[in-house]
Amino acid sequence: MANLTFNRIDTVIAETTIESIKSNLRHISSQLPDYALTTDEKKSFRGMDVANKAFTEDCINMLRSNGAETMPSYIKIENITSDLNLFNQLDELKLILKQVINKVESAQRIAGKEAYDAALQVYKLYEAAAQSGVAGSKTSFEKLNQRFKKNTGRKSHPNFNKK
Repeated sequence: MANLTFNRIDTVIAETTIESIKSNLRHISSQLPDYALTTDEKKSFRGMDVANKAFTEDCINMLRSNGAETMPSYIKIENITSDLNLFNQLDELKLILKQVINKVESAQRIAGKEAYDAALQVYKLYEAAAQSGVAGSKTSFEKLNQRFKKNTGRKSHPNFNKK
């Protein structure tokens, strides 16, 4: 059973702060390269892991020290280097963004749990009041029960109408 007296999150972010965050996020998004992948590309493109990155760095170093002139003209060390540099830059941003997403998701989950737990208690109290014959509570319970059935897939609340 939820402890309704313990509320880990009891705040709302000011609307001006939300607007500022959204504006900053839009600005950040506008500063990034705008590339999209198709579903097939997402499935087929290799990811860059630590081993692949080390291999790519080794190839760049080898081209610089021994034999760039032996490579065909379409192999451009500048392109490989700039792609790897962009990968590294985006990797740094991704780490920060993951931390931000984690904070948002954690706070959202806590707030959602606390709100839903409290709502379930309200629902149960309306049920008890309706079963006890408190005026007006049966209508409220029946309205909430309709939504509860849709959310949970239950036919009806198991305790209602039991005497």
